Amino acid sequence: MMRPHRCTSLLLLGGLAWLSACGGTPAPSGPPSAVVRGSVLFPPQAGTATLTSGAGARQVKVLTAEVDAGGGYLLTLPATLPDEVVSASPESGLPVTLWQSDTPLTCQGRPVLDHPAARLLVVDGGFYSVGGKRVGELLPQSTALADDSGTVTTLKLLVYADRSATVQGTLKCSVGGRDVSAARVTLDYRFKRGWNMVVVRSELAATSTELDIRGSVSLPQGPSWKFLPT
Repeated sequence: MMRPHRCTSLLLLGGLAWLSACGGTPAPSGPPSAVVRGSVLFPPQAGTATLTSGAGARQVKVLTAEVDAGGGYLLTLPATLPDEVVSASPESGLPVTLWQSDTPLTCQGRPVLDHPAARLLVVDGGFYSVGGKRVGELLPQSTALADDSGTVTTLKLLVYADRSATVQGTLKCSVGGRDVSAARVTLDYRFKRGWNMVVVRSELAATSTELDIRGSVSLPQGPSWKFLPT
């Protein structure tokens, strides 16, 4: 008996890319897509979160998710991103948001990227829409824990890497806009091709005026965002 013809497809960001695998055509190799759960803090109502990379004229749409009235969402991370999205990452391959996402820093030197041609796209912002109307901005939401020993702040960001790459380095930085004199930044990012989650941990001991900032990579999770009405 003849088997029915099968065709599967994925539409990403309203026609930005159309990937298909039909009949006997083998699917492209690479990391599989994944679904992660995230949250938007205090959205006005159910709506759509459009997650972006970069700012101003260089801001590019990367992912979208439908958000429920309580702020929860499920986000599909496609196995690959279109070239026009990935190419929006800095040509240097090192977005400064990898170490300056939550704290304004002025640093001497830069971390070292082991593969100069690698492109790293940091999902570091976005906007919120209701009924097709843009009603607010989305900013990364960090978490903070404080006790008698000091304060630890953790920020998590999604990063897409077009190939495996390592970013490492130790930077001495001055800190702006805070009651802190300096920061020591230690980065050990080991990116796999596809989606990664950057974890930036900032610790300020109760007896110190120097921030200890450490960056590492973990498995992808759904990030948290704070909603700012516009």
